Amino acid sequence: MSRRTLFLLRLFSLTFFASGSALAADRQLAPPTPTFARGLFLVRLAAPIQDTALDKSPLFQTGRRELDALIAQTHIQKIARALSASGGSALFPDAFRRNGLDRTYKFHVPENGDIPSLIDRFSRLPEVELAEPDFVGQGSALLPNDPFFSSQWGFDQVSDADVDGPEAWGLAVGAQTVIAVLDTGVDLGHEDFAGKVLPGYDFVNNDADPSDDYGHGSNVASIASAASNNGKGIAGACWNCRIMPLKVLDNTNSGFYSWWADAMVWATDHGAQVINLSAGGFFPSAVLLAGVQYAHDAGVIHVSVTHNDNQHLVRYPGNYWEPITVGATDDLDQRASPLCYSPDSGSNFGSRTDVEIAPGVGAV
Repeated sequence: MSRRTLFLLRLFSLTFFASGSALAADRQLAPPTPTFARGLFLVRLAAPIQDTALDKSPLFQTGRRELDALIAQTHIQKIARALSASGGSALFPDAFRRNGLDRTYKFHVPENGDIPSLIDRFSRLPEVELAEPDFVGQGSALLPNDPFFSSQWGFDQVSDADVDGPEAWGLAVGAQTVIAVLDTGVDLGHEDFAGKVLPGYDFVNNDADPSDDYGHGSNVASIASAASNNGKGIAGACWNCRIMPLKVLDNTNSGFYSWWADAMVWATDHGAQVINLSAGGFFPSAVLLAGVQYAHDAGVIHVSVTHNDNQHLVRYPGNYWEPITVGATDDLDQRASPLCYSPDSGSNFGSRTDVEIAPGVGAV
């Protein structure tokens, strides 16, 4: 692998505190309690529902006897497309259908509905290919308290535990590549993003304003492609890349898998060449995987993270084979450990990691 190629693979992990090296002791934790949406669950049907049946009435009919009967028995309040922002007219319809995204829906139920029981009942129907919760995942943000960083050691330092940024920039400073940043949004008014941000989308609030209300997305976008060599702020890894901000994490740094899958399709259909999701969940999901595969089928590069639970564990979607999954190191070229921030945090590691290590602790 050339130095330039390694640099390109590593650059996206600069602010991601997630590891890929087993240099510290393995810390295994008990499996977490699943967290998922309480008022809905995800269903993939064997065949799509006619759009005329997707309304707010609990009395609609799909024309499938057993399914309609169970819908009435379980008091389903509404059925809507699972990927509401991107599902109406996907740019790659064959891939959309092949991955079952054209027939994946959110079944809305009362807030006190027993989601596991409902999933079990619907899964038994021949008309249903699968039913699963809409899991919650978390961003891998661990922001330092310093308002500004005095140096970007991850690009260049005396010990050479860095990504050789100046050496790479001597060869190229990047083309007009479109990077979709799936995160907490982006500070659209920041001077280092002037002229670099493309129209995006907010999947949390379902509108076209992906402003950052947490901070991590702006941090990721700045490392990826802040305006560089302009005497302001910091340098970005790709000087000429453009940012497509897609808000998939709320102001608590959490987001539903369906938002992530929707954003992957949206980014693909709107011209993204690279997707970066600096987040992950503990549980596999057919809907999340379908979004990953849709982007992969279209040739989009997908960068993900191992996450930062300090475990021998790679979260999803980083645990799927399609993304380039990256871990994190500190300025001594060691796996980012609990000592970097807090006793409960440390870079995850495991065999699924593609790029074992890259700067990820205070690297801006």
